[in-house]
Amino acid sequence: MTNIKHSILHINTDGISGGAGKAAYRLHKGLLSIGRNSQYLVKEIQTTDPTIFVAPADAHFERHLVNDELINKHYIWYNRTAVTNTYFSFSYPGYDLSKNSLILDADILNLHWTEDFLSPRSLNALFSMNKPAVWTLHDQKPFTGGCHYSAGCKKYQELCQRCPQLSEDPIGLPSAILRDKMELFKGADLTIVTPSQWLAKEARKSNLFKSNRVEVIPNSLETDIYYPVDKETAKKLLDIDPNTITIMFGSADISDERKGIRHLIAATYFCLKDARFKKLIDSRKLVFICVGKADELTGQMPVPLMNMGYIDDDRSMAGIYNAADMFILPSVEDNLPNTMIEAMACGAPVISFKAGGMPDVIIDDLNGKLADFRDDEQLGRAILDLVFNPDKRAFLNSNCSLLIREKYKLEDQANNYLRLYDELLKDRGERKTTVIPYGGTYGRNTRIIYGGLFRFAVKKVLKKKFNVEVNNEFALSVLGCGLRFMRKVIPNHLNYFFRQCERIYHSLHIDNRKR
Repeated sequence: MTNIKHSILHINTDGISGGAGKAAYRLHKGLLSIGRNSQYLVKEIQTTDPTIFVAPADAHFERHLVNDELINKHYIWYNRTAVTNTYFSFSYPGYDLSKNSLILDADILNLHWTEDFLSPRSLNALFSMNKPAVWTLHDQKPFTGGCHYSAGCKKYQELCQRCPQLSEDPIGLPSAILRDKMELFKGADLTIVTPSQWLAKEARKSNLFKSNRVEVIPNSLETDIYYPVDKETAKKLLDIDPNTITIMFGSADISDERKGIRHLIAATYFCLKDARFKKLIDSRKLVFICVGKADELTGQMPVPLMNMGYIDDDRSMAGIYNAADMFILPSVEDNLPNTMIEAMACGAPVISFKAGGMPDVIIDDLNGKLADFRDDEQLGRAILDLVFNPDKRAFLNSNCSLLIREKYKLEDQANNYLRLYDELLKDRGERKTTVIPYGGTYGRNTRIIYGGLFRFAVKKVLKKKFNVEVNNEFALSVLGCGLRFMRKVIPNHLNYFFRQCERIYHSLHIDNRKR
């Protein structure tokens, strides 16, 4: 491996929070640990780490964000179908980072989760700088027209038309955004990296990345923080009887349907049919530990919960994992979850579906348990198997923690990326970026439909706020201009303004009815 220390810049919206932020930061730390020149550029963060830099505020971004929030809310957020509630977002506006000194000085740009930070247009500006770029995918959004997980839809393999996640799409927003990406990324010196085989297959089949190089490099974690300790001791620290069997689950957003909480609930009901399991629950000899926001689960889970809330500290998380005899990961769509490798590193074997990146790591009955996709009964049987088989738990415990120490250390991931960076820089002279710089805030296809998007959003605002139906295009345009002006002039008081308008409107409406 070369000894040339190239400058690597990671770009992510959130620095160290969320699954993508944590994964990106771990790669950055791994590269620093092997003596490489790595820096980290984010949109917002609070940290004392001198290798993390916050991008200066972009006035152009803030000015357009005021308008585009209406589209996000009323064309997307309030316009979803029952297919899934997973994040779906408008891809504009974006920061212009092309003149940022960190960008200019970097030899390699490594993009991560850039939503609400970089748009297709601002990515076009970066790709046109003739620098090799690596894009580490943390979900499917980079190659779709809006969804972050497609819920089984394959329309990103074409042009994202007739999106099943939007109740109404009269203007064709997802298709326009995907077309923008195809035009703005054309000719980019861009290599795709995914942490899981599943996401790599989806990227290779996508219309956008089907001609790009796609590599698989798993995530990593700090094995000096996440490592196994005596479970009895770990349980005592949480005031749990050492003889109690503990089943852990959780995520940052448990209400996210793709995380599969309803499958865990169904599997738990199945387990309760076993008299032995029910006896353990009733006698408090079996406890469910939940990490994350779980208030809504109180009336849904048929067993008592030990709710730890949201934990934002690695050492605290490691302590909870170590107190767990097993970790349940019922996701139906997932890349390579941090929770999976963290739990396994601490000797908590993971029970999961054969979905996403889970089969990349979990080998059934060797270091964890895999159930067939969406098979709740099989998931329940896997739980019962480990609850009533302590020898198997101990066997899986030892194997799963050993696997993580052998293959998922920070330096393992860093060295794999470094080999890729060196190869891309070595071939740099043979490949020239041919991206055509594009002016303006929006891509061509989104710019064409933008007026229609905004009018649709205004129409929905009027319906939602005042229960007024307006279908005249000219009237919607005029009202949209007024609303845009008000949002710019009084953005911090707009909700108050709406409330006063509603009060006046309903007062007049009642008075007119009296007459």
